[in-house]
Amino acid sequence: MKHLYSMLFLAGIATLFSLQSVAQTTMSDMEYYGHHIYLKSDFSSKAANFVFDTGADMVYVDSTFLAGSGLKFSKVGYTMLGGVGGKQQRVKMIFDDAVFRLYGKEYKPKMAPIIQLKPILGDKADGLFGIQELGGKAIIIDYANEKIGFVNQLSAADTEGFVPVDIEITSNRIYLPVAVSIDDNITITGKAMMDLGSGGSISLSAAVANRYKLSTIKEKFGVTYEQGGIGGKSSSWKFRAKKSTIASFDINDLVLGYSTDSSGALSGKNDHIGLIGNQVWERFYVIIDLKGKKLYLKPNSSFNKESFFNSLGFAYTDRSKTLGCWVVNGLYHGSGAEKAGLKGGDRIVEFNGKDVKSLSEVEQEDLYKVKSTVNLKVKRGTNSVIISF
Repeated sequence: MKHLYSMLFLAGIATLFSLQSVAQTTMSDMEYYGHHIYLKSDFSSKAANFVFDTGADMVYVDSTFLAGSGLKFSKVGYTMLGGVGGKQQRVKMIFDDAVFRLYGKEYKPKMAPIIQLKPILGDKADGLFGIQELGGKAIIIDYANEKIGFVNQLSAADTEGFVPVDIEITSNRIYLPVAVSIDDNITITGKAMMDLGSGGSISLSAAVANRYKLSTIKEKFGVTYEQGGIGGKSSSWKFRAKKSTIASFDINDLVLGYSTDSSGALSGKNDHIGLIGNQVWERFYVIIDLKGKKLYLKPNSSFNKESFFNSLGFAYTDRSKTLGCWVVNGLYHGSGAEKAGLKGGDRIVEFNGKDVKSLSEVEQEDLYKVKSTVNLKVKRGTNSVIISF
């Protein structure tokens, strides 16, 4: 028994030191909400919440935030941008004279596209911050304690106890190998993009889905998003895979998806098999060494947490601050919500008798697991309708 206590004590000390090694650098607060990382920052001296997004190749700023900020820029132009979604969009660009500040550091992006981000992520998001401006730093992310750090150089102590993974960095985006076992007969391997701007788990491209005939999966649920990303409308199917493997780590029974988009980032018109989002990365302590082109992973307390399907039957973006409602952004095919008449773009003002403006972020976190009767008060134009399912 003494031997057992000694082993437990030593294991506890080892864990303590390994966790302390994550914080050798100064760690700053981040907010992890809705499976996205929010960083307190400012954009040209205006306070802002920017989403840290390794899938973004530069700094992006939301159009609604910018319109309300009073900021004016003299050097502007236009370009075509695409992303997850079916088409490219013409967007305005700020050149040279924007300043982005984060945790005491100042960045001056050469260009900053102005996009409609709040319709995709909700009112909390004022912009996106990618890795382009980080100049080869290492990024340390502690999802469990909502901490993040940026360092110029990693020490051996920083990565002690972590499993290293080789990564590729192309066009300011990060790629790594992954294997997805759909069942006992089908395993998909290849490189996927590390997308910390995605609130999902693993999203396989439409080309991969066609190649492996994933449409034959029996238990799956289709969903169409009005705003799947910068490219607009996007559709996919959700299913449960037997095993998903990153480095030496197996995640069993993960709910993931495959795209049916014919164009955009998930169409498969590139050399990667899909995206890996925060519902995977939140299971780890994560260190991204941009200079050394290494990813370091160590499971945290959430590693074995259950992955679940959306039982609500729809997805929404929280626009309660700017529009006073939630906007239905995604609708699951054949769900109770769809059968009851809910439509993409509907504005929800009440959820089960409560004004949505009064529901906190914490209360909203568990709504997608709701299995009881749902009553919605919805506004369509000047009319209000009650939808129950």
